[in-house]
Amino acid sequence: MNIWTFGLVVAGAASLGAGEPPARDAGSFAFTNVHVVHTDGRGVARDQAVHIENGRIEWVGPAADSELPGAIRTVDAGGAYLMPGLFDMHVHLIVPTDSTGYITHGVTSVFDLAGTPFIHETAQRIEAGDLVGPTVYETGPQLKTEALPVEESAIVTLTPEEGAEAVRASKRMGYGFIKVWGPISPEVFDAVMRTAREEGVRVTGHIPRTVGLEGAIDGGMDSFGHVEELLNKHFRRSVDEDALEPAARMIAEADISVITTLVTYPNIASVLEPDMDGLMQRPGMELVDPVRRILWSPDHNDYRKRGMGAPERHRDWGRDKQRIAASLHRAGVRLLAGSDAGGFELTLLPGESLHDELALLVESGLTPQEALHAATGAPASYLGVRAGSIDIGMRADIVLLDANPLEDIENVRRVRGVMLRGEWFDSEALDRLHDETVALHARTGAFVQAAMSGGAAGAMEQYERAKRDDPDQPVFERTSAALAAYVLAMGGRGEDAFGVLEIVAREHPGWYLPRFLQGGLLAMGGELDGARASLEATLEIMPGNYHARVLLERLP
Repeated sequence: MNIWTFGLVVAGAASLGAGEPPARDAGSFAFTNVHVVHTDGRGVARDQAVHIENGRIEWVGPAADSELPGAIRTVDAGGAYLMPGLFDMHVHLIVPTDSTGYITHGVTSVFDLAGTPFIHETAQRIEAGDLVGPTVYETGPQLKTEALPVEESAIVTLTPEEGAEAVRASKRMGYGFIKVWGPISPEVFDAVMRTAREEGVRVTGHIPRTVGLEGAIDGGMDSFGHVEELLNKHFRRSVDEDALEPAARMIAEADISVITTLVTYPNIASVLEPDMDGLMQRPGMELVDPVRRILWSPDHNDYRKRGMGAPERHRDWGRDKQRIAASLHRAGVRLLAGSDAGGFELTLLPGESLHDELALLVESGLTPQEALHAATGAPASYLGVRAGSIDIGMRADIVLLDANPLEDIENVRRVRGVMLRGEWFDSEALDRLHDETVALHARTGAFVQAAMSGGAAGAMEQYERAKRDDPDQPVFERTSAALAAYVLAMGGRGEDAFGVLEIVAREHPGWYLPRFLQGGLLAMGGELDGARASLEATLEIMPGNYHARVLLERLP
């Protein structure tokens, strides 16, 4: 993320590791006249009824045998298809409004592979019912060899001692997962894995080039975060057919799961095309916050700036990833469908990109049922949660579809309604959620545009105007507004960035992030007294902020 990426520093939610969030008291509910889609190979059970009680599935069976209490809320599905809610097993939930894209596409659980304090806050808001969104599972900060002082989503691990302490620190923060990222040394990797075993922390992420596939397996990694980890680290971007099956068998025998993310390379290819207009104007972009629309645009996109080569080369690598995924599947490796949506460079739409991922899995040779299992039952099993199927006792995360997805994977896009932990959102409710998010992005966009064109002064003018015109509406979504400061800082406009953060802090005085980022800006600019004051203010708001404390301790 260049200047700022953020990492979780607060513990306390079940979703930090792989626990089960508390069931919500959503009352009694029933679906009748519905066909139940099983993604584990049982096929479709026709003419069923499904009873929900307080966020859990209480009964499933033939509609003729259903006995409904008089007060129960009932939806006659009219012969539609009911399937388990989807998991996206690789996301970056940077902005809370991404939740809308996930829910409207039937994605009811996500696994964030770079947890941050505001992601944790988002997870807490969702759990409390203050925000409509998927259940969020998270890894801890990524273990890397280099990072900027304000890069909260990373812990620098250059020595075995630092690696071991990074694992212990992640455990103290409440994490059940950590993510290995980048070329950490074999000695550091060994210390990380040994300490993770001692602490009971599971390890996912990238395969370090320094240890390779065999070293990652021997070390005890729990899963790999991308299929391209095999393409890049084991096959060195040249897939040997004779080597595919032995590698897949080795992973299967080690019981290592692989998150697929097949959509990434085709998306990179689209980003590198000379004309990005179609990509930037496609349906669904209205659900992307205005700052990431700037960061994804041709003038700002980091992949284009880095000159990553011809688009067709990435499409070829994407096809290689599909061959690898097919080989893993044939060998019996547990595939976990994930998209890598939500970041700053890939233009992957939350929710929509998981549907694209499922289509690519089917194109790779999986049946629709097998692809759907990779986004339902397999992730639930990996995380150890009672979800991912329509069976008694399971969390009531359910998607109602107009057509059978086992016949055509494209039918997964035909969402009629979504049940989220027992709360029902019909098509009208989903449309309202969409429209509310678009309206919030419009207000945020006006603030961001004022900041981009007029700096901190322009942002303040827009802020005060919006407060006068409609004091009951939020002027901006706070994370997106803070990211506007990120864009300004990237462009060398540090004073304007500082001023925008001051406006965000004024609107949200109890939020740690503006003060932490101001502290980082001042520290990198050598203004140590101001940095110290901002970091101390951060710790007053969030006493457990690991990175603020470490940065403060390291100031001269």
